[in-house]
Amino acid sequence: MNIPMVYVTAAWPKNEMMRQRQAAKYCRILYDAGCFPICPVLAVEPFLNDAVKEDHHKRREYAEELIRRSHLIVCCGDDEDSEMNYELAFGKKRGIISTTLDGIQEINWKKFLDS
Repeated sequence: MNIPMVYVTAAWPKNEMMRQRQAAKYCRILYDAGCFPICPVLAVEPFLNDAVKEDHHKRREYAEELIRRSHLIVCCGDDEDSEMNYELAFGKKRGIISTTLDGIQEINWKKFLDS
């Protein structure tokens, strides 16, 4: 069974608890839409502190690797920030398609995965 891996990005809230709740909410919506959500907020933030320069650098490397392995990038929420724009630009350079959370339901996954 092919399940599309999608990288989840957003202009995340500064508050850690709110950020994780929002990330979990977005991931659930994507899961319900038939995707395998990959979200660095839930995958790497629990053990990397972005305020520490070395951790920030590692988190970005991990995010880049997750983007490389994803079928597409999903932009969640109405806002954008520099980190989100960086991730989108990184994906675009590698030919990774991006869409919004609303647009995810428009995709014909069978056709997308067969191409």
